[in-house]
Amino acid sequence: MKRVKHIGPLDAKIAIVGMAPGKDEVSMGVPFIGVSGQLLSNCMRQIGMNRGDCFITNVSEVMPPNN
Repeated sequence: MKRVKHIGPLDAKIAIVGMAPGKDEVSMGVPFIGVSGQLLSNCMRQIGMNRGDCFITNVSEVMPPNN
């Protein structure tokens, strides 16, 4: 079972927290890179926010059975 750890600075002013990683996140080992992550990144770009400035994680580090 592959774990997906958080990314970003621990002292970030903004934290983005999802439920659990999906198959894309598990395969790459990075949270929020699948379809939802792409939407998130696009929305952040539109308001001038940088993903690297945010602490990004999931409540669970592992994908649930049957996703």
